[in-house]
Amino acid sequence: MKVKHDIGLVLSGGGARGIAHIGVLKALNELNIHPTVISGTSAGSIIGVLYAMGLSSKEMIDFVGHSSLWKFFRFEWSAGGLSNLNYLKERLIQVGIPPNFENLQKKLFVTATNLTKGKTEIFHDGPLLDTILASCSIPLVFKPVIINGDRYADGGILNNLPASAIISQAQRLIGVNVIPLSMDEDKDYHSSIQVAQRCFELFMNANTQPELIACDIVIEPKVQEFYLFSLPKFNLIHDIGYETTMAQADKIQKALLC
Repeated sequence: MKVKHDIGLVLSGGGARGIAHIGVLKALNELNIHPTVISGTSAGSIIGVLYAMGLSSKEMIDFVGHSSLWKFFRFEWSAGGLSNLNYLKERLIQVGIPPNFENLQKKLFVTATNLTKGKTEIFHDGPLLDTILASCSIPLVFKPVIINGDRYADGGILNNLPASAIISQAQRLIGVNVIPLSMDEDKDYHSSIQVAQRCFELFMNANTQPELIACDIVIEPKVQEFYLFSLPKFNLIHDIGYETTMAQADKIQKALLC
């Protein structure tokens, strides 16, 4: 079977760490590398849809910079104390998200976890906005999103680097993992936030390893020091993504020419 695309791009989840994806995209553009099929989950689905819409890296970083962290959390105690995703929905509408996958400039695949059926689902056609929201619905933070009667949560629960979603679509895959496993013996994990983040990293890493094998190039920006909602650090996180990619420029170009 002939593949439809030369280069595919896989964008992992990772909360605010996903801003590093924008820096990676900026570097790839400067290296004249232009993926035409993208898969993403959670934060990776947000950056993926912005890229598939045709936004430049500057426009994407403006999208992040003009977003308010605190507006993401509008708690509804009657609904179990979970925040909704209305603010993200509003921001995506403001930036001009199209109604359907088919209206995007590049082919996009998004994964979300179907809580009802207990499995990962891959979306690549039909209504777009609710799919992005479902992919970003972090457990215990945001309410599940209902699509066709089923409840969906963050795609990273079962697959945080969805390379398998597009492995048949591209000749070469670039995987960007913003939750690489680190061994930090200096941390004592006394605070509940540190413990929660470490648990998050561990189960994400477990489901990421098989997907990394499918990628021809793996880019792993060193953003472990940033918390899930470190939006105020967006410029620094972006720069780390850019610098990490440029440091691998020769390796990336050689791999894509093979």
